[in-house]
Amino acid sequence: MKKNATIDEVAALAGVSRAQTARALRGDPCVRPETRERVRAAARTLSYRTNVAARALSEAHSRSVGILIGEPLNPYHLILGQAVDAALAAIGLDAIVSLRAVTDAATATEVDRLASFRALGLILIDTPRDPAAVREAAQHLPCVYIGSTPVHHGIAVVDTDNTAGIRLAIDHLVALGHQHIVHIGGRSEGDMQERATAYTARMQEAGLAPRAWHGKNDIDTGRRGVDALLAMAPRPTAIVAANDVIAIGAIDRLHGLGLKVPDDISVIGFDDIPAAASETWSLTTVRQDTAALADAAVAALQRLIRPAGAEATDATEASEDASCTRLPVALVVRRSSARPGK
Repeated sequence: MKKNATIDEVAALAGVSRAQTARALRGDPCVRPETRERVRAAARTLSYRTNVAARALSEAHSRSVGILIGEPLNPYHLILGQAVDAALAAIGLDAIVSLRAVTDAATATEVDRLASFRALGLILIDTPRDPAAVREAAQHLPCVYIGSTPVHHGIAVVDTDNTAGIRLAIDHLVALGHQHIVHIGGRSEGDMQERATAYTARMQEAGLAPRAWHGKNDIDTGRRGVDALLAMAPRPTAIVAANDVIAIGAIDRLHGLGLKVPDDISVIGFDDIPAAASETWSLTTVRQDTAALADAAVAALQRLIRPAGAEATDATEASEDASCTRLPVALVVRRSSARPGK
């Protein structure tokens, strides 16, 4: 078997020191671009592969950031996690992605595990749900939370403008002539709560009666919400769902009942997952910019950890500044919404 090239051999071929070679290979921005490229070219010539385990043992911290995904069955969360991974890679950092953080207790376990790996920080995608659990996570590592949670010392929050998104959806339906607009919501905290509150407020502002049904953030909630809301009088002509998964569940149930979308009832979602644009669903929805959310989250994490060129040693040395960034949304109109009684 061919012996792997060593970092000393790469350094000799590139004509730079061993330390500078190591910094170049891990993407250190302090290394000049021409030197970094010369080192990488030498590494390619020698088929050098970084020994990640050895590097982690030799550094005070790894070059890794934990990404904890709260709802791995929701395509939007996976797409957002992928965008965060790409944003980290763009600045030379690696991601440790966890799909286990589906409960607050599981999240606490994952935070401990990532701290033992000497991660630089954490990006939490809508997990944990309890603000106290988020604050506890921030005691271990610098944290950025993507979603709605109270801002606290040492925590940066990046979120979508949920209120604006729901208002766009309702205004679109009202402009089409709908008056009996119902809401199928998810769980009772975070983004789902903000969207539910925005729905009620905008309906009341428009002089319309709000009616809502709440469940989980899953497809079955959409199905069960349809059954509950269609039993109410007057019969709804439009549904605003708290996310696309719920909206797809609602359309599925409406089809099962022999109702047509949008002829009999319009449906609007929130997220704009890839399936929303399919010919099958053609879902009108509120689009969240996952790339922008990811970039904002990674930038916030960079502000929390120590400046470039220095490694943080623990969470207590993180910046004391916390921030809340709200990103804009856009309504994407497709075939699932139309005038009532079309």
